[in-house]
Amino acid sequence: VRSYKTKSYNLPNGVERSYTLRALILQGRNLPAADESGLSDPRVVVSMGNHSVPGKVYCKQTVSPQWQEMIEVRDIIIREGECKPNVNVIIYDYDDDETPMKYLGRAIIPSSELDIADPTLEFSKWYPCFSVNPGIMVGEILADFQLVPTEYARSRPMPMLAPPVRTESALRVALVG
Repeated sequence: VRSYKTKSYNLPNGVERSYTLRALILQGRNLPAADESGLSDPRVVVSMGNHSVPGKVYCKQTVSPQWQEMIEVRDIIIREGECKPNVNVIIYDYDDDETPMKYLGRAIIPSSELDIADPTLEFSKWYPCFSVNPGIMVGEILADFQLVPTEYARSRPMPMLAPPVRTESALRVALVG
């Protein structure tokens, strides 16, 4: 009978670093309806790890909201060598502060898509939203994300988002025949 000695190895824990997530949430399209009118009042909550920040903007009576909002999630602790957590953008139907928000769906942004460039309209992209099954899309959001060390974020304040330029336009359709 042969006996083996088992050895256990403890890997040194990596250094914990604090990060800041900057999320530029521009708009949504084809989101689910939550109200009897066939529309909803969408509002987002951005989360990473165990930190969440609700957006301040909610759009009334639409399934294609224009949030145009920059949201900053601070003090996300990530240990060196660990995988960074994904970002969740959760969309709720918001009626007022007294009524609980109704869940409409979520978009999951893989951490591999996070970079250190300032979030901009130019580099934003459409992310699919789902309610329960990630294979069944219930809308999309247009967004861009930045993940930077907290000390960098403190030295470079979040860029101000210029309000969108809105113009009135009309479409005239004539059917002949």
